[in-house]
Amino acid sequence: MVRSRRGFLCAAGCGALGLAARAQRREFDVTGFGAVGDGVTLDTAALQQAIDQAATVSGGSRVLLRGGKRYLTGALQLKCGIDFHLADDAQLIASPNAADYPSAHAGLLMAEGAAGLKISGTGNIDGQAMKFMTSYSDKDQRWEPQSFRPRMFSMVRCQDLEVREITFRHAPEWGLHMLGCERVLVDGIKIRNHLDVPNCDGIDPDHCRDVEIRNCDIVCGDDAIVVKSTRQGTSYGACSNITVRDCVMETKDSGLKIGTETTDDIHDIHFERCEIRSCCRGLTIQLRDEGNVYNVDFNDIRFVSRYQAAPWWGRGEAISLTSFPRSAGMKVGKIHDVRIANVLLRPAELSAGR
Repeated sequence: MVRSRRGFLCAAGCGALGLAARAQRREFDVTGFGAVGDGVTLDTAALQQAIDQAATVSGGSRVLLRGGKRYLTGALQLKCGIDFHLADDAQLIASPNAADYPSAHAGLLMAEGAAGLKISGTGNIDGQAMKFMTSYSDKDQRWEPQSFRPRMFSMVRCQDLEVREITFRHAPEWGLHMLGCERVLVDGIKIRNHLDVPNCDGIDPDHCRDVEIRNCDIVCGDDAIVVKSTRQGTSYGACSNITVRDCVMETKDSGLKIGTETTDDIHDIHFERCEIRSCCRGLTIQLRDEGNVYNVDFNDIRFVSRYQAAPWWGRGEAISLTSFPRSAGMKVGKIHDVRIANVLLRPAELSAGR
């Protein structure tokens, strides 16, 4: 079982977290840096200044977003050793202006190479998905996105990362995306995305190792929890030792999934004691690239599977394990050593009458 401990390992410049360092822990209230929190004024600069100042304190510090405030912001770069804390009912709101983000697929909250980073609190983060959509298709039963839409999180090469208790909602694209991260704990978060917005995944461990995702409550249009290894210009290694347990999900795509991006091996993945209240595919492995998928357990899973409109990719399959090349002539890996036990499927029509 993974136990992610903040500060277990720090990257260069973070400093050791000894007893003396902990005594220096300080709190940085973003209002002290000029954040207005009225939901109208762009608070990006003030929030980033608080983050930057907190990161200079040996032993780590808390960046405090007080309750009763609505902080409108563009992309923020989180730093090593801080606790980014949304207290009480604090809201962080995504700016709908593309100029407030550094790139086409930037995250609202970003971090790269940050060790000992924590994102916590009972507040919520609103991605304002509808402000990144164009029109609704009755035929496809979904909204059509604009050319630009940010992700909610982009965590790259982070170590000893913790994400606890927060709520995020209305993601315009991927939700909690973690790329090349190690020793991660995601505990007790709530996700409330639109069911008719495409690509708004819940949680995506991508080329990650030693990850535990537990006690999460997820509603999203796309895959709820999906383990993958996307094609990157940089090598991030295999995806391994990931445990998902005691989570509840509702989605129009797959509930618990591996793939389709499988460019590196994905192995030692454990899904247990989860409930998928609605999905188009329950338990899914889609291998399309050269990596192998093996040593996977699905245990004690209950789910309801139903047909969705064609663009949602599923046809109400209960369990779908497939391996074929993404395009003709490409190499494709193998799936082996997959164990499925104590799984209960309740078809949609029976579930509705329960």
